[in-house]
Amino acid sequence: MPQTLKDTWVVLVPKISNAEQPKQFRPISLCTTVYKVIAKVLVHKLKEHISSLVSLEKRSLWIRASRGLRQGCPLSPYLFILSSELLSTMVHREMHKGMLSGIKVTSRAQPHSHLIFADDLLFFAKATLGDADSVKQILDNYCGYSGQMVNADKSSIFSFTTTKNLKLIIRRRLWMQEGQQWRYLGIPLTKHRPKKVDFSTIVIAVRNRISAWGVKSLSLAGRIMLINSTLTSMPVFI
Repeated sequence: MPQTLKDTWVVLVPKISNAEQPKQFRPISLCTTVYKVIAKVLVHKLKEHISSLVSLEKRSLWIRASRGLRQGCPLSPYLFILSSELLSTMVHREMHKGMLSGIKVTSRAQPHSHLIFADDLLFFAKATLGDADSVKQILDNYCGYSGQMVNADKSSIFSFTTTKNLKLIIRRRLWMQEGQQWRYLGIPLTKHRPKKVDFSTIVIAVRNRISAWGVKSLSLAGRIMLINSTLTSMPVFI
C-alpha cells in the first residue's frame, strides 16, 4: 500500500463549550477514501472470525500499534476488541494467582475485577498496596505489549472509605489523581442507588439534539431515521 494512502487529517472536536485543555477535545481521524475502502474489506473478513478469536479460543493476541488506533478508522473498534481481550487475560491471570482481589457485590457472588467499554477501563480492587502494584504492573505490561498509553489526565482513583494517607500513597504509585466527581460512560458513580437526577445529563443531551433538529426541514421518515441512529444509541450502555 502506498504510504500516502494512510495519511490522515486529525480534527479536534470540542466536547464542551469554550474548550481549552486537550482532554476537552475528541480527536477524529479523517482517513482517505481508498484507505476506508480497504479497511472495510478487512473488517468484513475479520467479522467472520472475531468471535472465535476472542470468545471461544480464549487466546491472547499480541498487537503492536506502530501508528495508533485512529478514531474514525473502520478497523479501530475491532482492534480495540482484540487488545481488550489481551488486557482481560492479564487481569484474570493476576486474579487466579491471588495478586488482585477484585470486589464482590454479595458474599456469594464472583469477584468483579474490571469493566471495559471501547477504550474506557474501570478497575475494581481493594485499597491495598498489593492490589495497587498489581494494577500498575498490568497496565505497564499491557502498554508495553500493545503500544498504547494510559492517559493520566483522564485517569483517577475513587474510594469512599479509604483514609487520606492511604489514598495519597496509592495515587502516587499509580500516577493518578483522586476523582471528585466520578463518571463512567457519562453516568455518575455514587454510594447510593441511581436516582432520576443521575440521568439528567442524558435527558439534556437528547433534548439538545431534538431542538437542533427542529430548525431542519426533515420529513417524518427522516426524523425516524435520526431517532433510530442517534437518540437510541446514546443510553445504550446503561
